[in-house]
Order: sequence, then C-alpha cells, then structure tokens
Amino acid sequence: MELIKAHITNFGKLSNYEVDFKSGLNTFIHENGWGKTTLSVFIKAMFYGMEYTTSKDLEKNEKLKYAPWQGGQYGGSLEFSYKGKIYLVTRSFGPKKNDDTFELRDLKTNRPSSDFTSDLGSELFGINRETYGRSVHLVLSESPAGSTDISARLNNLVEAGDVASFDKAMLALDKKATALKAKKGKIGQLFEIQTQIDCDRESLEEIKAKEIQNEEYEKKTAALDSEIEKYKMQQQALTRELTELAKFEGKLRYEGLKKDLEEAKKGKAALEAFFNGKVPEPEVLKEIDEISASYTTLAANLKSGQMTQSEKDQYESLKNYFAGDIPSKEQIDSCLKTDGQFRLFKQQESEKKLTPAEEADYKELKQKFSDKDNKSSAAAGRSSKEKSEKGKSLLPAIFMGLGFVSLLAASLCFMQGLPLLVGALAFGLAVIFFLLGFVSGRAAKTSPEELAALIQREVEFDRYSKLQQKSKEHFDWLQAQPKMASEYETELRAFVKRFCKTDDISSIPTEIQILNEKMNKFSELEKRINSSSQNIQLQTEIKEKLLQILSQYKTEKTLDYTAQVRELHDRINDLKNADAYIRQAEAKVRDFEANPQNDVKSLASLKKPEKLNEQLKAELDSINHHVNERIALRAEYQKKMNDNNSLIEKKDDIENEIERLAVEKQEKTGQHQILLQTMDFLKRAKEELDANYSDPMKEGFAKYLAMIDAEEKAGSLSKKLVIDTDLKVCLDENGKLRESQYLSDGYKDLVNFCSRMALVDALFKDEKPPVILDDPFVNLDDEKINHALALLKQMAKEKQILYFACHKSREVK
Repeated sequence: MELIKAHITNFGKLSNYEVDFKSGLNTFIHENGWGKTTLSVFIKAMFYGMEYTTSKDLEKNEKLKYAPWQGGQYGGSLEFSYKGKIYLVTRSFGPKKNDDTFELRDLKTNRPSSDFTSDLGSELFGINRETYGRSVHLVLSESPAGSTDISARLNNLVEAGDVASFDKAMLALDKKATALKAKKGKIGQLFEIQTQIDCDRESLEEIKAKEIQNEEYEKKTAALDSEIEKYKMQQQALTRELTELAKFEGKLRYEGLKKDLEEAKKGKAALEAFFNGKVPEPEVLKEIDEISASYTTLAANLKSGQMTQSEKDQYESLKNYFAGDIPSKEQIDSCLKTDGQFRLFKQQESEKKLTPAEEADYKELKQKFSDKDNKSSAAAGRSSKEKSEKGKSLLPAIFMGLGFVSLLAASLCFMQGLPLLVGALAFGLAVIFFLLGFVSGRAAKTSPEELAALIQREVEFDRYSKLQQKSKEHFDWLQAQPKMASEYETELRAFVKRFCKTDDISSIPTEIQILNEKMNKFSELEKRINSSSQNIQLQTEIKEKLLQILSQYKTEKTLDYTAQVRELHDRINDLKNADAYIRQAEAKVRDFEANPQNDVKSLASLKKPEKLNEQLKAELDSINHHVNERIALRAEYQKKMNDNNSLIEKKDDIENEIERLAVEKQEKTGQHQILLQTMDFLKRAKEELDANYSDPMKEGFAKYLAMIDAEEKAGSLSKKLVIDTDLKVCLDENGKLRESQYLSDGYKDLVNFCSRMALVDALFKDEKPPVILDDPFVNLDDEKINHALALLKQMAKEKQILYFACHKSREVK
C-alpha cells in the first residue's frame, strides 16, 4: 500500500496543511519545531484514531498533546491506495471518545466504503496500534520491544489467536497464584489464613489474661462502693447548711425588692413635676403632634418652594408678555379648528382648479370655440361642404355627417356626466363613421388634408368642452364654501398677532404649542408665588399655637419646637415606664410574700451564716467530684469486666476456627503449587514458539547493520549483537550479555534503526505499509549517515518511506 495525499484541518501546530506523497522515498527537511513529529503522529491517528485517557500528562495523553493550538476542528483526512483501490479516510477528534468521527470513502465510486471499520490500521496491517508504533513508525527514543501481538504476527497465528491469548492466560494464572500467595510481601489468601490463625492464638492468650483481670476489678469495685457511701453522708450535711443560707439570702432579696419599689415611686414624682401636675391626654398629645408636623411641613415647603432669581425674572417677563390678555381654551381650540379648515380648503381647491398648463390650453381653445356663432359657422361650413360635395358623392357626406353627430353626442355625454360606457360607445361610432367616410371619400376624390382637419377640429372641441366643465365645477365649489381663503387668513392672522406676537400663519400649531408652554409656565410660577404667601401666614399662626402649648411644660426652651415636642414624648414614655416598673416591683413583693417557702415573719430573726454561699458550694462541689470520680471509675471497671466477658464467651468458637483454618491452609497450598507449575509449562512453550523467528530477525538485523557500518569492526560488532525473543538487542561480551544502553548514542540509534527494519521485513512479507522515520540518524557520524542515507534509497525501491530530518546534512541527495 502507499500514501497519496494528506490534508490536516487542525492537528497540533499544523493548520490547513496539505501534502502529496510519492512512491518510494519522501523526504521532509525542516527545522526543529516545524511539526515533523506532528505530521507523523497525524498519519498514525488517521489509521488507528487517538486513544482516550483522563491523564493530564501530555506524554501520556496524545489527544491532549496534539490538540489544535489555534482551536477549530480537530482532525483531517488521508488518501491512500490498497490492493488496487484508492481510499480517503477522514477523522475528527473531540474531548470525549464518543465525540470522535470516522468516515472511509472509495474514491473510485466516491461513496462510503464498508471494506474496513474505524479499526482501520489493525485491519490493513494486521497489527495493533502498539505494534505499529514499535515497527513502521520509528521515533529516535523508542526501541522495538517485543509483544504478544508481534509474536503472533511473526508466527502467522493471528487468526488462530493461540499466541494472542497467551498474555491473557498467563495474566489469569498469575492473578490466581498471586491471590493465593504474592511473589513479594505478605499478601495473599495463604498469608491471610496464617494471619488469622496467629490472631486466633493471640486471642486465646488474651482471654486467659482477661479472666485474671476480672478478678482484680471485682475487688476494686467493692472498695469504691465503701468510699462512695462515706462521701454521701458529707453531702447531706452541706445541703442543710446551704438551705439555711438560702433563707438568709431570701431576706436580703425581700429587703431589696421593697427598696426598689420606694425608689421607683420617687422617680415617678419627679416626672409628674415636669408636667406641672397635668399630664396631656392621648388626644391632646395627638393634636400637639399634628400641629408640630404641620409646622415642620410648612417650613420644608417654604424652603423647597422658594423661587430663584431666575424664576422671578421669568415670571415678570411672562407677566409683561401677556399683559393680562391670556387666551382661553375655547379661543385656542377655535384657532386650531380654523387653521385645519383653511388647510383643507387650500388642499381641495388645489385639486379642483385648473393647472397652469390647463389654464393656458383652455384660453387658447376658448378663442376658437368661445360662443354659439363659432359653433354655428362651423356647422354651416360642414353643411356647405357637404352640399358642395353632394354632387360628387352623397355617400361619403352621409358617413362624415353621422361621424360628426356621434362625436358631438360623445362630447355631450362627457359634459353632462352620463355613464362612461354611453360616451365611449358614441365616440366609437364616430370613429367608425369617419373611417367609412374617409374610405368612401377617397373613392369620391375627397382631399385627405380636409378630412384630417375636420377630425382635428372635433378633437380640440372635445378637449375644450372638458376644460370648460372643470372650470365650471371649480367655480360652483367656490360658491358653495362658507368662507373664502382671505377670510380664513384674516381670522388666523388676528389671533397670532394678538396672542403670539407674530404675523406668520404658516405654522399655527407650532405657535400655539409655544403659547401653551408660556401659559403653563406662567400659571405654575403664579401658583408658587400665591402658595408661598399663604404658607408664611399659616406658619406664623401654627407657631403661636405651639408656643402656647409648650409653655405649660418644663421643656428645654433653647431647643427648637420639634425637639421640645420629642422631649415631651420622651417624658410621657418615661412616666409610663415608671408606672409599669412600680407595678412590677409591687407584684414582686406580693409574689415573695405569697410564696409559702418564704416565711416573712421569721426573716427578721435570721442571722448571717458563718460560711458564704460560694464556700459551701465549693465544698459540696469537691465532694460531688470525689463521688462522681469513684462512680465513673466503678462504671469503667464494670465496663471492662463486661468487655472481657464478651471475649471470654468466644473462647470455644476461636479454638474451633483454628482447627478449620489449618485444614484450609493445607488445601490452598496445594492449589498454589499447581498454578506455579502450569505457568512454568506455558512459559516454556511460548519460548520454544518465539525461537521460530529468532534467526530471520538476526539475519535481517545483521544485514542492515553491515550496510550502514561498513568498517571491518562492524562485522565483528554485528556478531556480538544478539536479539532475544522479546526483540531486545544485547551486546555479547565473552558470554556476558549487556543491554544496548551501554553503547554510545550513535550505536544506540544504529541498533534501533536496524532492528526496526529487520522487524518490518519479518512482519510484512507481501503488502508493506509505509515506513515513517522521524530523524533516526541524528547521532550518527558523517560516514554512517552517508551509508544510512544510501540504504534509504535502496529500501525505497521496495517500500514507501517518509523520512523526516531537521538538518540538510541528513538530507538524501
């Protein structure tokens, strides 16, 4: 198969990039960072798609690493040939696996193809994505480690699936063996069984210790019970002393309640003096509040409604403008109505009167057909004409006469406003008669010029009749109007001159709008002036009322009226609170005296105890603490004995479990040995199968190595390099194998390239996929580079190669 063309919509840093491929060697020489690796990964993605993973590591998440730098649709298309057909595969990639799309078209039919599924690479090459990356897709840092898929492909066992199932079988056996006993560490069912046996044996030892502990706890519990009883007797004695102290404290509380009552009554008397013995009733207080609120509102209104100098000047200007002559609404409405009638009059007159062109035409025609004499002379002319031609031919005269009569009838129909159909019919007959007269006239040798003149005269007469009718209708309309234009103008000009101070009547609505704005502003300013005068007078009256009311009480006269009213409210509230407090104090005294526990009569004889309440409580708390400590300790001993008993009760069960686990351990150990032997047998069988392709790989590896490393030592070196069944290259030094990592960077790249090419030859015998080489010779010396590039030319004769390099020194010439 061969690649033909690639189009990258957006992939990594490449965007809207297109490249054509040719058979054999395709060389791409670009600097680092151009996108060579991106292009090679794109080709692999077109065949195998892109793996989905949630890892944020770019090296592990290929889809995240090659997401478009510039955004846009992620993907592209690749055109390739395979077994005589040309296909186009198109893929796009999204954040999730279900967002990816795949389409394959047969370019010969240009229709979707079902030859392959989205697992295109596996179906084309017979290898999975991982094997593709280990064989035909060569990157400098990767080596072609073996895999089960490679082994199956090399042994032609892909269809049978025996080798491909080896890893699964080994994994399943190893999983079961590890579940029984881990290779390292204390993990597995056998270890868990032994651990449980050891744990049970420890539990038996613990049970014996618990039985000894319980005997000690029983002795300690009996000693604690004796101490608790002694402390309880001390508690009772202290409780009696606290009772006597509580009675004395009740005496002090009773005396305090009576003192609080007396102080409250004194405070109330002081508040009553503020009101001079007359506390205002709620109705009076409400009236005071209303008067105070009115005074405050008027003061605020006077302040906010005070006119500025500019407003005062504007008021004087408007006052002089109107000079007492302000139009009423009826006058303004009448003016607007007249203006509307005048505009309608001018519009209708413009539609009905003759236009200047019609007026000029009418005057010219009027000179021709101005009176009845002209009409009679014209008729006489036609009659004499007819008589003069009667001797020549009677028939043309008859047709022409009928034509004139029909034309005259059509004109009369139009002038009298008869239906248009009648006039049109008469005019059509006239045209027919004129044509007949003309035809017969020619036979009678009548002059065409004379006939045309007659027809022209009739047409002009018809035009004259229509213009005369329109002029008459205009005159009749004027006679029917209630007013003439001059009368409308006189009325409108009188209004605007009087109220708008102008002679212009072309924009009456605008002038009236301006007039209304001036009237509204003048009315607003006048109302504010009148309202301010009224508020000043009303404020003076309210102030006198407030002074008269507040003089009855001992308010702070230096405060404003609002503050004095607020002080009055505060004192009333204080007085109410004083009454409430007195009632509460009296209730407390009554409640104390009514309480049967308070013997008021015996309170006088009570003396102060020697010990204070705090001292007695401290002693009682100390004793309670000792009691609680011992009770808690006793409960702790009891709990421990109960816990020990719960374990002691399991003694028989634990002994039985130890016997059962010993039998189970013996059975599991036998199973583990069988699993290990099975895994060993399978491993040996696979190694024997893998050895089948070892020799072809060695031969191919040695061939390519010799072609690049042409020195004599290359032969000896190639003999020292060996490949095992896992495709790992090692250096044989005196029977001791060393990994290729011990080689120089140049030889590492050489070994990597040669082993890859040997693997490709072994994997693909017939249909060979394109080989992608991503700068594989960067660490080779000049001589080896030249040999390697020559090898590429030779290889390109058998397969398509995409060779990427970042420097012209490694360009194939």
